[in-house]
Amino acid sequence: MSKSIPMVPPPHLQAIGLVVVNFAILENQIEWFIWRLIGLDEPAGIIVTTELSFSNLVSLLSSLSKVKINDPVVLEELHGLTRQALQAQEKRNRIMHSLWGMGETRDTVVRVKKTARHPKGLTTPT
Repeated sequence: MSKSIPMVPPPHLQAIGLVVVNFAILENQIEWFIWRLIGLDEPAGIIVTTELSFSNLVSLLSSLSKVKINDPVVLEELHGLTRQALQAQEKRNRIMHSLWGMGETRDTVVRVKKTARHPKGLTTPT
């Protein structure tokens, strides 16, 4: 018994792929910045940051910058960038952890998100 797999139009697949690739670049840049603030070369930096979640990387960057950067203008700009990075993570997670399928026409898509989190419990699309 075979089931058909819902097709997602190529432009939407490409957009989802761009989110994935660009988020990975953002994460790598944050790691790189942490390495530089601590004064680590790449191998040591990878050891320190590779197992950290994105939110933990952003927290580490924020904490280190307060100790290592003395310019209040730079700190304020970095604070704004870290806020944007966390917002980007939320949007990326919505995209990555959803089920995508073809919409009512070949050019549209449907996004389905299931959850069982508190306080609602299990919610599924109807």
